[in-house]
Amino acid sequence: MESLLDAPPVIPQVVWIVGVVILLFLLLGYTIGARFIGFGPHVVKRTTSVEYEAGSDVPVKTTESEEKQTGRTIWDWMTVVTISAVLAFVAISYTGRQAQQQQYIQEQQAKNAALLAYLDAMSALMFDRNLLTSNANDAVRDVARARTLVGLLSVGPENARYVIRFLYESGSIKPKIPEDRIIDLTEANLTDADLQIMPLKGIDLRGANLSDGLDENKRGAILKQADLQGAYLQDADLKRADLRDADLEGADLQDADLQDADLEGATMPNGQKYEDWLKSGDHGDDGKHSGPS
Repeated sequence: MESLLDAPPVIPQVVWIVGVVILLFLLLGYTIGARFIGFGPHVVKRTTSVEYEAGSDVPVKTTESEEKQTGRTIWDWMTVVTISAVLAFVAISYTGRQAQQQQYIQEQQAKNAALLAYLDAMSALMFDRNLLTSNANDAVRDVARARTLVGLLSVGPENARYVIRFLYESGSIKPKIPEDRIIDLTEANLTDADLQIMPLKGIDLRGANLSDGLDENKRGAILKQADLQGAYLQDADLKRADLRDADLEGADLQDADLQDADLEGATMPNGQKYEDWLKSGDHGDDGKHSGPS
């Protein structure tokens, strides 16, 4: 039995068939089929006029005339092709934009639905499974963390802020003592997440991915006393961010912009306090334009 890999390609055969059909169509259109297809010269209309002798029904002269259509020239074809191409381009462009817009709307609807589903699931864990009063080793906390990590990916970067705010205000991620922290966000993927002016004092984001999550329109994150050890902050725009007493030890701040950020008392990636780090001058790749301007 012939395998699919050994089967002859279909597309070249289709191209050949279409090419032959077009050539036959053109050939007939300029020869015997000109009258019906209209490509070649052909008679469009025949008219017969008869002249009669005055006062008599006897025909004196019969005249026949023909209205002919000349064959399509190359300029005619170029005009047709050009107009058709422009119309096709406009139609395809419009259809493409419509499809992109529809796809964007569907994606946003899916992300919003994922956000609502996450909030419903977490509410059920909090009220039906007593998540907020659970103990450190209770399985409900593992379920909540798994749902949260998956939820952050499903809701999209634009809705991730609502997940973080919900967890923060419910007290699920705020406590500094790990045993008292209900949901662990360490190593969470928050790429492109909008954390603008959110009160995230003391939040534990060790090893979290916040790269590109704070761009030029999302400055001023409030991360006072946050635990950002080992966090991935490459290319993050941390201008005007509140990072007082934050722990950035081991964090990747390569190309991060810390201009006008408040780093008083913060622990820098090399383990030094911010004030000592400034005096040492050994900044390496620990951010650019660091500290107040």
